[in-house]
Amino acid sequence: MVRRLLVGRGAVHARHAGRGLSQRSRERVRHDALGTARAGLYRLQALTDVPREFVDKYFLREGQTYRVRRELRKWCIFGRHDLTQDSPLSHIDLLVCRNVLIYFDGQLQERVLPRLQYAVRERGYLFLGKSESALARSRRFVPVDFKWRIFQRVTPPELTGKPVGVADEAPLRTGPRRPARTESPATPRVQGMIETLQSAVMVIGPTDTIVTWNPAAEQLFEIPTDGALGKKFRDLDISYRMEGLRSRVEEVKASLARTRIATVSLPRRSGDVLHVSVSIAPLFDDQRRLAGIMVTADDVSEQARLREEVNRISEQSATANEELQSTNEELETTNEELQSTNEELETTNEELQSTNEELETTVEELQSINAELATLNAELEKRTAELNRLDQLHQSVV
Repeated sequence: MVRRLLVGRGAVHARHAGRGLSQRSRERVRHDALGTARAGLYRLQALTDVPREFVDKYFLREGQTYRVRRELRKWCIFGRHDLTQDSPLSHIDLLVCRNVLIYFDGQLQERVLPRLQYAVRERGYLFLGKSESALARSRRFVPVDFKWRIFQRVTPPELTGKPVGVADEAPLRTGPRRPARTESPATPRVQGMIETLQSAVMVIGPTDTIVTWNPAAEQLFEIPTDGALGKKFRDLDISYRMEGLRSRVEEVKASLARTRIATVSLPRRSGDVLHVSVSIAPLFDDQRRLAGIMVTADDVSEQARLREEVNRISEQSATANEELQSTNEELETTNEELQSTNEELETTNEELQSTNEELETTVEELQSINAELATLNAELEKRTAELNRLDQLHQSVV
C-alpha cells in the first residue's frame, strides 16, 4: 500500500510562477498554492482533464464548485519542503519529483540524490521528469522504465548498515539530534500527570495510533477519549481540521526535533473558531529510539483577541494621529492664507488712506479756486456797476 505520495512538480510550477516577484510575493504565491491544495475546492473548468467517473467518485459538488471528498483528503498532507535544507522524510513508497532536478546544477544534484534515496524505502520507487537523466549512472537507483524515468531504490554494498543520506551529506545537517527529556508515555506516573494538565495532550505511537488522550484534549478537540484512543491519527478529523498539523507531525518524525506553531485556527463544530498554540515533540525509549510524538495544545483565543484588540487600537491611534497631523497641516495652511489676506488688507488700507489724503488735498485746492472765483466775481460785479453808471452818464450828456 502506498503510504505517502510526495509531488514536487507543483513546487517547481509555483517557483516559476513567482519569477520576477519579490521574496515576500514568492512566499505568498507558495502559501496560496498550498492553501488551494489543502482546501481541495475547484471549479468545473479546472477538472476538464479528470475523467467523469473520477469526478463522481472522489468529488462532492458544492454549488458551482467541486470539493475533494473528506476520506481522500485525510490521506494527503500538503506542506513546504526544501530538498536542500529540510530534514528528509522517510519510508516513502513512491516519490514523485518530476521536473525539479533539471533546475539544479550537477553539484546540487549530487547533494540532493542521497536525500531522495533516504526518503524512499528499500525497493521503493522514484518518478522523475522525462528530461531528467541524473540517475542514469547512479548506484542508488536502478531503472524500472527508463523511458518514463521510473527508478527503484537500491542500497550499494558500501553503504549497507550506514544511515543513507546522512553520512553522505554532512554539510547539509542543521545540527545534532537531541532526544526529548521525557518518560515513556506508558508510564502510569506520567499518564497521571498528563491527565491533570490543563493543556490538551495527545501522544501518537510509532504506528500512528493515539495512545494518550487527556481530558483537556477531549474538551478542546471535541473528541471523546473512547473515540480517540486506539484510532489512527490520520483518521481523526483534528488531523486536518487544524491546518498544518499533520505536516508538522511528519516533519518531527523525520527530523526528531521539536517544533511549535505559535497560533493556528481551530474550527469548532458550533461554527466558532478558536486560536490554539501547538507544540510537537518526539518521545524516545531507553535506547533513544523514537517511541512516539507528543502534541500539546493550549487555547490562546483570549490572548489572540487581546492582541487583535491592541493591534486595532494601535491602528486607530495611528489613524487618529494621521488625521490630527492632516488637520494641523490644514490649519497651518489656513493660518498662512489668513496672514496673507491680512497683509493684503493692510496694503489696501494704506492705499485707501493715501487716496483719502489726495482727495483732501484736491478739496483744499478746489476751495482755494472757489475763493479766487468769488473774488473775481465781486470785482466783475463792481466793474459792471461802474460801467452801468458811466453809460447812464453818457446818455444824459447826449
